[in-house]
Amino acid sequence: MLGTFQLFKYEQASQRIEIGYALARSAWGKGLMGEALTAVSHHLFAMREVRRIEAEVRSANVASCRLLEASGFKREGTARLRYTCKGETYDTHLYGLLSCDRHLFRA
Repeated sequence: MLGTFQLFKYEQASQRIEIGYALARSAWGKGLMGEALTAVSHHLFAMREVRRIEAEVRSANVASCRLLEASGFKREGTARLRYTCKGETYDTHLYGLLSCDRHLFRA
């Protein structure tokens, strides 16, 4: 398995959905998650039931932040000391992509 892509917390009234993804280290740097992110975003917006896609990323995960930004997502804020995992508390960045931002998608 190369990775996973999750859709969760769909809120119909607000037409928003959250995404999450993980990729095996052996597949890093090959553009695979960028392709998946673009394809899923196009599909969600084409269905016309989603107008906003959100992703929350650990602030230290620079590669994931770059991926989202290259895919047209905008960083909308930072939640300081948001989560604790394995004894480490860390910040997360919130990213959003709107259906009207489609012109920003990478090809």
